[in-house]
Amino acid sequence: MAGYSGSGGRLGGIPALKWAQKGFRSFSAVLVVLLLVLGLPLSIAGCDQATGPEKTVQRFLTAMENKDIDGILEIFGPEFQTYVAVQAEAIGMEIEDVKAMLTGEFFPYDSMEFSGVEMMTTELEDGTAKVTITAGSYTLTADGETVTEDVSEESDVTPYFYLYEADGVWVIDYTLLQ
Repeated sequence: MAGYSGSGGRLGGIPALKWAQKGFRSFSAVLVVLLLVLGLPLSIAGCDQATGPEKTVQRFLTAMENKDIDGILEIFGPEFQTYVAVQAEAIGMEIEDVKAMLTGEFFPYDSMEFSGVEMMTTELEDGTAKVTITAGSYTLTADGETVTEDVSEESDVTPYFYLYEADGVWVIDYTLLQ
């Protein structure tokens, strides 16, 4: 289970980001894994009353349904957007070309639909929170096959997100994704 440091700069000195030096292939592979691990076993319907951190998680799920790479990048906050831009520049690519490439890798499914979501938010330190998906389901269609999976506190998968508030906006702390 990921821990929460609560410290300031989230980019500098983070061991998880050292893989970026190995090139863009590793960079995109890790992002794909992070998004799919978190995105698949979640649910969005029923979140109409969500606010703050839960609303951010709801936006993430909607971006997964809509295959919205700009939405994903926005939800991970300005530090992550800067990181992606720096990595794109380091490998000599324009950010729009990187987004187009990542779109194909992030969303390898034909469709994804979330339903029956229930979330629980735990406030941590000042301006930080943990949102746990406690119930819901997703239906994923890929390569002509459709699978529906339930998520609950009793299941093997209980996805959660750590978030922090940056300039009045809640963003998912990508450094703590499991």
